[in-house]
Amino acid sequence: MNKESKDVELLLKMCAFKYYVKGNGAKFTLDQYKGKVGILLDEFSEKAMDFGSAQIEEYRHALLSFMECLEGIRGSNKDLAMISLFVVWDRLDNQLYISKQKVARIVENDDYRSTILQGTAKRENIETRLGSVYEQLSKDD
Repeated sequence: MNKESKDVELLLKMCAFKYYVKGNGAKFTLDQYKGKVGILLDEFSEKAMDFGSAQIEEYRHALLSFMECLEGIRGSNKDLAMISLFVVWDRLDNQLYISKQKVARIVENDDYRSTILQGTAKRENIETRLGSVYEQLSKDD
């Protein structure tokens, strides 16, 4: 898979998780998840075909705004971090700037790290990872 295809897939994942993740505060649930990200992406792609212009603009605006507020992500598992940060950031009342240092603190947090050691696509790990990101993002620096 080339770089452009990987970037498009990452954006698709970000949008799909935005669509399927429910909850507020540190409690997140992943609706209609059958244990495989590929199936989730296929189902979201089908649903997105019926999105109207307002809903498309909502997703476009969310992605662009997030990218403007993110300084950068490096290292292994950066796609997982990007998806988790986007989903949580999008739900925050105060959509803050996310520095490289803040990203490093989030991905080095024990709760977050425990979700990437094995089974990154397991529902429990996804939901725990989102909760961990929320706890770290919602802290004032």
